[in-house]
Amino acid sequence: MKKAILILMLLSLLLALAACGGSVAGTWHIKSASTSSGSVTVEQAPELRNVMGDMILNEDGTGSMVIMGSTYRITWDSRTITGDDGTRLSYTVSGNTLELDAQGVIYTFTR
Repeated sequence: MKKAILILMLLSLLLALAACGGSVAGTWHIKSASTSSGSVTVEQAPELRNVMGDMILNEDGTGSMVIMGSTYRITWDSRTITGDDGTRLSYTVSGNTLELDAQGVIYTFTR
């Protein structure tokens, strides 16, 4: 009996961790862009949304990204987002923030 209760508790803990934990999938909204010379937020420059818009990452590793007003299909894995043209961009995630490195411009997205 104790063993069954322990197993149920462990399974519950694993499910809770999976629900809270690090899924990158979802819709990401552009928040800011920065380079070595400075940064700008969407609040400061709403036109930033025209350069880099929302990004959708699906659970199956596919998705879409808005760049310069056009929507592009992408694929993604745990470290890289790849465009249909083969362009590969690295990213990192910390909590609800995703930072995408696009050739020296760091775009910050939030959920």
